[in-house]
Amino acid sequence: MPYSPNPQHRNTQFSSTKSQWTIPIPAEEASFNHSVDQNWATNNIYWGLHLVELKPENLGISPCSNQLFIAKFVSDQGNWHGYPVATWLSPFDKPDEQTLTVWENRGLISTPKKSKIHRGKRCSL
Repeated sequence: MPYSPNPQHRNTQFSSTKSQWTIPIPAEEASFNHSVDQNWATNNIYWGLHLVELKPENLGISPCSNQLFIAKFVSDQGNWHGYPVATWLSPFDKPDEQTLTVWENRGLISTPKKSKIHRGKRCSL
């Protein structure tokens, strides 16, 4: 699946309104590819993590300067791009419970963190 980074999420001119990636583009692409390989998807949306030694690490920053740990990947006419999400700000920007359960079962997130994300509460992974 073709992947193209969205420049708005890497340009500080948009940082007051758009979340920004803080990891390099190859790491962003690796996060996308890993989510596709693991099928962390719901309704044609993939959810990703930036894993370092099998531990989720910060991958971006929100417009209000909070660290972000989860990415959302969407398709525009077959071309994919993604952005870091503040899961507590929008119900549409948080992974579904099935994806969260997979992450929990694989030891990527704890049960309390899964619960916080699911309820729309802020948490660091």
